[in-house]
Amino acid sequence: MPEELWRAAAEVARVHGVNRIAEALHLDYYALKRRVDGVAEKRSVRRPVFVELASPAPLAASACVVEIVRPDGAKMTIRMAGDGDGKLVPLSEAFWGARA
Repeated sequence: MPEELWRAAAEVARVHGVNRIAEALHLDYYALKRRVDGVAEKRSVRRPVFVELASPAPLAASACVVEIVRPDGAKMTIRMAGDGDGKLVPLSEAFWGARA
């Protein structure tokens, strides 16, 4: 579930009770309780706004592997030969924007 929805559920649970909201939304009681108690916020991982990929050699002359892991554990591996035809950035953006 997207983090925005977890935060909204936690806010409602603070008012109406964790058990009631967990049952109504079919959520894990303990996961919701951690968010209500603020434990999940303390452990949250900040997503990078910008990541620069430096290459010691021109990409057209080499092959590379790029592995991207989201905070939710989803992983994408990209294997490219040559310059990748400019597809690395759009693929990365699509992956970071996707919701599990």
